[in-house]
Amino acid sequence: LDSKWTRQVVLVTTRDRLDIPPIQHFCQLVRQLDMPTVQAWNVQLPALAQA
Repeated sequence: LDSKWTRQVVLVTTRDRLDIPPIQHFCQLVRQLDMPTVQAWNVQLPALAQA
């Protein structure tokens, strides 16, 4: 068995949720990994059809 463990971390949240202490702490831990990141994706979601 390969003794090397790997993980992929995907962090998606909204700015207001970053004020919640456990989420804030997790974000800090992820940032400490010093890995390449995508800062912002401009994704347009389709508008919901109005009934």
